[in-house]
Amino acid sequence: MAVYVPNPDAGPVDDLIEQLAAEVASRYAEAEDDIIRLLKRYAERELEAPLGLIERQTALIHLRAEAQRIVSSIRGTDLARQVVAIAADEGTAAAAARLGLVPQLQPGSTLGETAASAVAQLTFDLTSALDRMEQRILRYAPDAYQRIIAVTAPSTLLGVTTLEQSKRRATQMILDAGIPGFRDSAGRNWKPGTYAEMATRTATQRAWQESNLDRLARSGVNLVAIIAGVSACKACAAWTGKVLSADGSLPAGVHYLKSATSSDLVPVTVAGTLGDARAAGWNHPNCRCVVVGVFPGLSIPAGSTYDPQAEEDRDRLRALERRVRDLKRREAAALDDLTAAQLRRRIRTAQADIRAHVADTGQMRKNYREQLSFSDGSPRTQRALPALRAIT
Repeated sequence: MAVYVPNPDAGPVDDLIEQLAAEVASRYAEAEDDIIRLLKRYAERELEAPLGLIERQTALIHLRAEAQRIVSSIRGTDLARQVVAIAADEGTAAAAARLGLVPQLQPGSTLGETAASAVAQLTFDLTSALDRMEQRILRYAPDAYQRIIAVTAPSTLLGVTTLEQSKRRATQMILDAGIPGFRDSAGRNWKPGTYAEMATRTATQRAWQESNLDRLARSGVNLVAIIAGVSACKACAAWTGKVLSADGSLPAGVHYLKSATSSDLVPVTVAGTLGDARAAGWNHPNCRCVVVGVFPGLSIPAGSTYDPQAEEDRDRLRALERRVRDLKRREAAALDDLTAAQLRRRIRTAQADIRAHVADTGQMRKNYREQLSFSDGSPRTQRALPALRAIT
């Protein structure tokens, strides 16, 4: 596997994490689409010339084998290990830069025992999450094919034309439904691509965080501040810019500490601990906040603030993006040209809705989120993620 070298000019951490998440999501979204196209091919054959029992069993065996090849090509374990390693290396480099040290740290720099254990656990958690998605994708093909057989197998009773139309409609409904969404412990529904994106973003952000905190702690820096990312939620924005004790060694209150720029003592107001912030909802799944070291006497970088209207506008944009992706997936699974043409018109209407929403709200449109591949493939992404691209 190619070696990833942390890049000091890679840009903000939220950009890196967004790219990592989009790249992993694209693998799962593409696998989902490939499976649906595979099933469409088998469904069309069944509709055109229904198979006998033995032929159907043989077809099912072949379908499972082809589905397994598609899922195996994702290589989720390698992806999980690599994206967490990239995030951890970048977190270490960012902390070193904040400390004023040489930022070009070599990959594999030794983490403290606690951070190494946390990164290993994050890798395991992400691997498990991606494995669940792979199993769901793999099960979909044979399960859906057997449902299609159930609607196409009955003998003709009501007239060939009517029955053929009914079978085609039923088969199209099965294809349109796609892979069943995954419901998490909080009751949220996720498609494979969006769930992989969320799980990757969460794991990489936390790996970055842990390695960053570890590097700061080993340099004697135990005061930190949360910098809320773009699109901060209410829970995170409540803590942004506040000084916190990373290890709990300083209680909440005002402390006089030696300035980082002189021998003077300067007042520092500690709002609590990182544990307090987590307990209050900070660092939730999909969180885009980062933690930076705090040096008495130096300013804290500014972060975002909570905007309820912006949050509502973002949620609406995400819903519109999901709508476009769903329609594109249904177009890819269409069994006839008329249905495909109707869906293309609906896609154009949904895209027009996005353009209008963006114009009205000022939200940033991310075209890659509307693609079935769920990845923009931009030159910047290609340069930033050489090792991840090497996993094939």
